[in-house]
This record gives sequence, structure tokens and C-alpha cells, in this order.
Amino acid sequence: MICAVGGVRIWISAIVLAPPLLAQNPYGRITGRITDSAGALVPNASVRVANVDTNVATHTASNAEGNYELANLNPGQYRVVVELTGFKRYERGPLEVRVGDVLENAIVGTEQRRIAAGAKLTW
Repeated sequence: MICAVGGVRIWISAIVLAPPLLAQNPYGRITGRITDSAGALVPNASVRVANVDTNVATHTASNAEGNYELANLNPGQYRVVVELTGFKRYERGPLEVRVGDVLENAIVGTEQRRIAAGAKLTW
């Protein structure tokens, strides 16, 4: 479109004047914080999520504040597994991830296994 203002031509573009088009992110994500039963933060825990239908998995580790984030997950059902030496394995799921979802999965009460020195282990 061309407009004439005071003898000066001004090009007006509908693209420039239109509000930015925001494309929807086609993925979801799972985030959370890992703490032990006393409320202490648990850093460096291995966090794995696997799509229940495809068995495709992605991994991360909790940071110094016990936080983790697994982004760009395709929509579907996921199982979350958290492991750290000295702690019980944590499993949760299935959790449904949809387009644009941010699922907050706080893991609280991951109890540490304590074995006294010299203790007999029986199976």
C-alpha cells in the first residue's frame, strides 16, 4: 500500500504493522525440584523421562538447587525416574504432556538409605 503525505510517498506494509504472529511451541516440558525427606536440596540426581508409547528417553541432572528441566518433549505419556547413589529410586507416571504444557513434578521425600558400617545384609 502506498500513501502520499505532503508529497512524500510512504510504503506501509501490512506485515510490519500487523502484530507479531506467535507460533505455538509444539512441545511440552517437565520441570521440578528434588529434595530429601528433611527438605534439603538434592543436586546431581539423574533424571530420566521416557515416553511410555515409544520408549524414547531423555536425561538430565538436577542442578545445585535441586532443580531439573526436560524441555522439547513430544506430546504423550511419560514416566519419570530419578536416581542417585545412596537414595531410593523414585518413579512416577504416566504423566501426560500436551502441546505447550509445563508440568511441575516436585520430588519430595526421597529418603536416603543408610547402612551402618559392619551391618549384615540379608537377601
